[in-house]
Amino acid sequence: MEFSNVTLISGTSFLISDPAGDVAPAEGEALASPPGLYGGDTRLLSRLQVLVDGQRPRLLRWWQLSTAELATVASVGDPVTPELVVSRRQRLDPDLVIELRMRNCTGEGRSSVVRMLLESDFRDLSEVRRATVVPTGLVSTGEESGAFALTYHDNGFRRRIEARAEPRSEVLRDGLRVQVAIPPHGEAALTIRFGEDSHAAPPRAAYLPSVELRASVPDVELTLRRSVSDLAALTFDDDETGCRVIGAGVPWFMALFGRDSLLSSWAFLPVDPDLVMGCLRALARRQGRRTDSRTEEQPGRIMHEQRRGRAAQQADGWGSVYYGTVDATPLFVMALHEAWRWGAERSAVAGLLDAAEAAVAWMSSHGDLDRDGFVEYDATPRPNRLVNQGWKDSHDGIRGADGGLPTGPIALVEVQAFCHAALLALAELRAAFGTGDPAPLRARAAALHAAIDDAFWMEAEQTYAVALDGHKQQIASVTSNPGWLLWAGAARPDRARLVAARLLQPDCWSGFGLRTLSADNPAYNPMSYHCGSVWSHDAALVAAGLYRYGCVDEATVMAEGLLAAAGQFGGRLPELFGGFSRAEFPVPVPYPVACAPQAWAAGAPILLLRAMLGLEPDMPAGRMRLRPRLPGNLRLSLDSVRLAGHTLSLRAEGETAEVTGAGDLELVVE
Repeated sequence: MEFSNVTLISGTSFLISDPAGDVAPAEGEALASPPGLYGGDTRLLSRLQVLVDGQRPRLLRWWQLSTAELATVASVGDPVTPELVVSRRQRLDPDLVIELRMRNCTGEGRSSVVRMLLESDFRDLSEVRRATVVPTGLVSTGEESGAFALTYHDNGFRRRIEARAEPRSEVLRDGLRVQVAIPPHGEAALTIRFGEDSHAAPPRAAYLPSVELRASVPDVELTLRRSVSDLAALTFDDDETGCRVIGAGVPWFMALFGRDSLLSSWAFLPVDPDLVMGCLRALARRQGRRTDSRTEEQPGRIMHEQRRGRAAQQADGWGSVYYGTVDATPLFVMALHEAWRWGAERSAVAGLLDAAEAAVAWMSSHGDLDRDGFVEYDATPRPNRLVNQGWKDSHDGIRGADGGLPTGPIALVEVQAFCHAALLALAELRAAFGTGDPAPLRARAAALHAAIDDAFWMEAEQTYAVALDGHKQQIASVTSNPGWLLWAGAARPDRARLVAARLLQPDCWSGFGLRTLSADNPAYNPMSYHCGSVWSHDAALVAAGLYRYGCVDEATVMAEGLLAAAGQFGGRLPELFGGFSRAEFPVPVPYPVACAPQAWAAGAPILLLRAMLGLEPDMPAGRMRLRPRLPGNLRLSLDSVRLAGHTLSLRAEGETAEVTGAGDLELVVE
């Protein structure tokens, strides 16, 4: 599927342009991909247009060389017999570099004028997203040492970008002008560099995981390869720890997030087992130390997100780090345990055990508002704060059976599952590292497991309720959330097949993915954010949970539907798409402002791959389990998979698998 805009990414910088490479202000700008050059949560350029001899070159062909580089060929002059052909390459590394090469197709020399029109509104990314906020502050333009400079000032906040041409250009009030002489049948070249400082930033170190993925089905192989390349594009070096981490997605969430970064790095474990440790270190560095109602920071709490733009400095905002998430904290403990099982260095894991203890302490203190054993959030609307603090964090993301909005505090069913898993995870880590008594944690986990079933199971619907409200009554809507209990291992085994059957009913299963809210609910809207749309990571994670509980047939249906959707999106699953029935629309309907690439969505096919392989390493025990359950004619191979000093190759088809490079590992194929 083709989209109108092209996105280049390097670290936390990204450029959204048209296929020719230009950026022009868009009317209204309520777009999935608002044009501009962005860095540090700020739009640094809102206009970037190249004119040759007063006209925009006529685009003939464009192609994306990588996630950070675009190439185009265009013509100038007579459209039938062009006199001048302009090839253009632009890349982020992380500064933007544009290289123009102009070829004279005639036997006469010519002189051409290249103009680059440049503007910036220096809007904060949140302002671009809302499309209604006009930033205050002063934007100034001018010449500085032969460069065109744009500078923004607002109450102590300052951003600056400059453009410099080689050969030297004339600096005008709206950009650059260069006179270029081109000999007969000859060429001339021009390079324009953009930087936030007076010199070009050093190139970003190339990053691409070494794992090689292949599949017998071309669309599946394309999807897996696209997932890996998107992973490389979405990672960046954390400025506080120096660790490589993964951002949540372009354009709105290219920053470190708690829930998103943890779940995404977890999904990518077969591709890059080190990434999850980088995210854990970065999040531990920012773990809550005090109580602050403005940022919702609490001791032991893992943050929701970090921001770098002007909005982070607003007096009525929450600053650069916001903690309003209820699930990132138990997910932190789960991810640390999973990293240990995948072979993370013992000393590195040991260095994060205090953070894990603090996280579990938060679960039973600030996280449990009424001390009933469940973790809740208060859901009180407040300016610049999230009302809902689970993964469905839109203001109306949690609905009752009548379609209404429930009152808080709200205890989400999947959050209790994460807490159950976190308790067991820390118990196992305590036992392995000798840092405490695991028995109390195991007892708490057993009690929580029973309480989840007692409080959340809906016999009439044969599934779990999405949450409990402030009166400890079930919020009895049918949603995708109960599938997360299976992924986290908190569902009763006899309930799992019932949940699987319920989620595959026509009101929940669209044919391409799992609806976030049943189509029978009065609040259902297939084009809403969380009330009936299909989220790629949600469907993949639920399918992984079904595989975990042995519901292979149901899991296969979900996996095949989501992979079919990926094929329709050119191999790149978006953040979410419409929840329309596949019988009504044979192709998935895009959600207008979905992030793409988005970390959860990029990780979804890799999570499915792992689930279909039944790949469960236990490196502390020197063991790796495989339980392959591949559908149809699908064959998968993975090479250069790194596990605790081993480099493995896997081949799987149906219910069989072969592994080489395991060395002294105990290999269990079930």
